[in-house]
Amino acid sequence: MKTSALLFLVGLLAGFIAGVEYGRRQAANLTDELPGNLVGALMDTIGGRVRTTREKANMAEMKSTLRNLWVLQEGHLADHSTYGSTVEGIGMTWLALGVTIELSEVGRDGYRGTARHADLPNVACYIEIGSAWQGADGTYEGLPWCDDRRR
Repeated sequence: MKTSALLFLVGLLAGFIAGVEYGRRQAANLTDELPGNLVGALMDTIGGRVRTTREKANMAEMKSTLRNLWVLQEGHLADHSTYGSTVEGIGMTWLALGVTIELSEVGRDGYRGTARHADLPNVACYIEIGSAWQGADGTYEGLPWCDDRRR
């Protein structure tokens, strides 16, 4: 019984390896049949929409920093009846590496925070609260969103 189970597993493993190798050959044949210029053109076409893992991480870092800004601003509003006009003034003394925050349209009824990352010069992320919220398509008050100026 043990021998037959072992032989079954060996056969299963051999079949799996053969299947993987067959898949590799098929993929190699497919790429050999496509002209290099076509593959390059396709990559250029979708290149503006494809993001690397690092870009996604940097954008997530900017959004996270804006959410932290929101928490501190709400605390400042509760204590002083107005939003803080500087990042230092609300106690945000730490920022993620490479991230900068700018505050604009600050007042008693709202503010706009802009986050930028040193590694993403063409991308800015925003959070808009109260009177600073412009109601752009796809944005919501208090929810960080990013604008990619490569489009």
